[in-house]
Amino acid sequence: MRSKSIFSFGWALLFIMVVGQMFIAFASDYVGWVLFSVFFIGGYIILRRAVKAYRYAKGL
Repeated sequence: MRSKSIFSFGWALLFIMVVGQMFIAFASDYVGWVLFSVFFIGGYIILRRAVKAYRYAKGL
């Protein structure tokens, strides 16, 4: 249970890093800003769920 939450937390961090690379690549483009906003919000939601799962597993 604990390893699964750490795994999902790692995926969330990887996702945010990929989004950061996309942001750097497309910062000058309007479409890049829209994509960054969408992915940043999505990444934030995933990160919050991963942190909640990690705290739940740590509590057990």
